[in-house]
Amino acid sequence: MYAAVCRRCEESPCTVACPEQAIERKPDGLLTRHLMRCTSCKTCTMACPFGCRYPELVGYKTPQCDLCVKRSAGAAPQCVASCQPGALTWTEVEADAEKGIVIVNDYWAVKATPWQAPPKRRR
Repeated sequence: MYAAVCRRCEESPCTVACPEQAIERKPDGLLTRHLMRCTSCKTCTMACPFGCRYPELVGYKTPQCDLCVKRSAGAAPQCVASCQPGALTWTEVEADAEKGIVIVNDYWAVKATPWQAPPKRRR
């Protein structure tokens, strides 16, 4: 067994191959995978010319929620209606980076606190 480290290709085929734009090149050259966008199609693993993206490290996801489309008729889905602490909501939102709201697809938005790297310590 050997370890392969991402080569950070300038024209990274894995980034181009991803149909969901889940892989992004940061300004410092690092490639990051947005887990909320990734659909586990594994095209990035097939596109990597060095074999550095292992298929077993890209988790397998299945879309299990159908938003109660046949049952709701415009009302909130059952999971929202039955959520006691109010952790889930059914509302119209727009993407807002300052508030940490990210639109994932036509029916799904996520609100999260943006992660910031801690300041580098001086030696």
